[in-house]
Amino acid sequence: MIGSFRSDLASPHFPIPGSVFYVSSSAPNASDSNRGTTPDSPLATIVGALARCTANKGDAVFCLPGHSESYSVVTDWAVAGTSIIGLGEGDDTPKIRLLVISSYASVVSHNMSVENIHFVADVTNTFIGLSVGTGAVQSNGFIGRRLRFSEGDGTWGTISQFVFVRTSNDAVISDCSATSSATASKAVSLSTCDRARVTNCNLSITGASGGVINVAASNQWLVDGCIVEQKSTAASTRFAIAASSGNGFIVWNFVSTASSAGLAQSIDPGTGWCTENYATDGVNLHGVVFPTTAST
Repeated sequence: MIGSFRSDLASPHFPIPGSVFYVSSSAPNASDSNRGTTPDSPLATIVGALARCTANKGDAVFCLPGHSESYSVVTDWAVAGTSIIGLGEGDDTPKIRLLVISSYASVVSHNMSVENIHFVADVTNTFIGLSVGTGAVQSNGFIGRRLRFSEGDGTWGTISQFVFVRTSNDAVISDCSATSSATASKAVSLSTCDRARVTNCNLSITGASGGVINVAASNQWLVDGCIVEQKSTAASTRFAIAASSGNGFIVWNFVSTASSAGLAQSIDPGTGWCTENYATDGVNLHGVVFPTTAST
């Protein structure tokens, strides 16, 4: 039964040790007054379900296929050790629709995971899709898997960060996708996040500054197995992957750049290390190992 299992990075599934709560916006009897322990009597919102979870007991919130919520303010997801898991694929993937520039979901507790949720920009210049931690609050041990970021009735903005992880160690961002037609800033942004990993993501945006994947002031991080398209034609400071003020590894990624400066704008490892990354600056061209200077 789906309610007794969770999906994690390692797939296969393993049993959920805690309680399971169900959320659905389409069920006619959905209400945050329900117990929410069966799909037939679901809660109405993720926040309503989290209010029934117990911290650090392995509880899970299942968003049923077709579930949709609209956020007009910063909305905290704040129960340590819980999982928020979307059920359904394609158009039925549960959605968080962002209606105000400064509205987003904010993870502000340790060891939370979010899986298979689609974040949709429904206002011009949407700022953030999913925030993990703040300048003052750590949210260590976060896992974000199969998250999707796209545009609906709005656009991402020039200072937007689809996933923004701050002062939170041991984060994993895996199997996520992002697209943007308007000029955005960064798809995945890590700041002061030691031992973070970004893996197997497929990201295609017109970045405004830094990298589509951008790592700053962090150590022992890993960016691996990602496909990254930087669509900006600007000649400088707009990379597919960029790092600064820390050390980590950029390994086995495949990137493209539309920059007029060519491959120089594909990867900026900063003080990090690169191994077997391939870059191209045009269609119908074979990617080359980048950086092109090899270790001696």
